[in-house]
Amino acid sequence: MKILAVGLIGLMFLLPACNVLGNYEVIIELTGDAGIEFNGWYVTTFGGLDSVEGTIPASWTVSLRRNKIDNISAYFQKIDQPGTMTGRLIVDGDTVQEKTVTNPSDALHLHWEQ
Repeated sequence: MKILAVGLIGLMFLLPACNVLGNYEVIIELTGDAGIEFNGWYVTTFGGLDSVEGTIPASWTVSLRRNKIDNISAYFQKIDQPGTMTGRLIVDGDTVQEKTVTNPSDALHLHWEQ
């Protein structure tokens, strides 16, 4: 019985540490009027720069190192088309930043720091 109690107390101290293990999962999401063409990039501190282009909707999943100075920035520009483009950064399931643009050549910049 004493061993069980000690084990449970030890587990209570370890559980909060489990929440900080692993990496952040970041989803970069572009939504809005389907078919709008865009180009741009996203960059992380440790992962480097990735150039992207395509049509809405689009998304990318990026892993950021937890407890490090690992940040993410993203920039997307519409290619001279009317309509709405919305960019979102979703970190571990929570939207941390969202921006919408509507003019034909608008661009948006997203950024998140730990």
